[in-house]
Amino acid sequence: MTSSFSSNFYYVENNMKILEEKAAVEGSENIEEFDETNIYLMSSMDELISTLTIFDTNTWREDKKEIKINNLGKESCVVKLPNFKIFCASSGSNYKYGLACVIDTKNWTYTLLPSKEWYRETVGAYYKNQIYVFGGIKDEGSSHSCVPLAYKFDLLQKQWRAVSSLPIGSDKCSCITFNKKILIVGNQHRHIYSYDVDSDSYSIITNSDMNIGINNFKLLVSAKKRVYLMQEWGMMYESEILNEHSWENILECWDFYNWWNMYYVVNENMIYIGSNQIFLNNYFQFNLDTKKLKKIELANA
Repeated sequence: MTSSFSSNFYYVENNMKILEEKAAVEGSENIEEFDETNIYLMSSMDELISTLTIFDTNTWREDKKEIKINNLGKESCVVKLPNFKIFCASSGSNYKYGLACVIDTKNWTYTLLPSKEWYRETVGAYYKNQIYVFGGIKDEGSSHSCVPLAYKFDLLQKQWRAVSSLPIGSDKCSCITFNKKILIVGNQHRHIYSYDVDSDSYSIITNSDMNIGINNFKLLVSAKKRVYLMQEWGMMYESEILNEHSWENILECWDFYNWWNMYYVVNENMIYIGSNQIFLNNYFQFNLDTKKLKKIELANA
């Protein structure tokens, strides 16, 4: 059973079909087809209704879809999946066991996943039929703390599984899949962590010359066999080897200041970046050849 956005999610059964079981198997990643055109941003001004904004990097136009699932908002985790689907996890600060769903962007239906313990400002990544979710903020009255939670959802077995916890609690993270590993960066430490999915273990990629781990709202990008790190205060670094001395500062741009969660898509020689603030979405285009950043004016603004 699959529900449309017009249905009330409270009546959706947890045992509904999650994804078509034609997902790629070990060693056949090349048959997976991903959306390489659109950026997806989640926002909400209502606990019961959220808005998914779709930015088309070819036309520079926005489209919006209303989703009646509670507590999906600007601090939600959004992960692209194969076959033009996306994973979204709820982020309500008063909820410990959050909701999650998989949205089919071809027909705009969703399937609800079993609830699991996580908090707002988690991040996620997809790798070999698994959705990995890391970190988050736990609200306790007027205070909050960062949590080291880490889980994975098996799209074939349709169940959550525990993985090793983050070495340190972290929020406002960013993570990507790169060279068969998941790279994670957050604002509670001065390190980029590499998570090995085979050994279920973490290692540290660090650089004493980089001011990482201090400022919020960072973004990791993987493009053309290189990794790019963007910071709140406008710094952008580039690395190919991913060791302590391989990072190069290639950009300073104050337009990155005070962004919320940031998402991206690589289209030919461009990185398109989207970020949702409280009432406004921002979009930028970064040229990988010239290392120039340009703010995008929406075609349908």
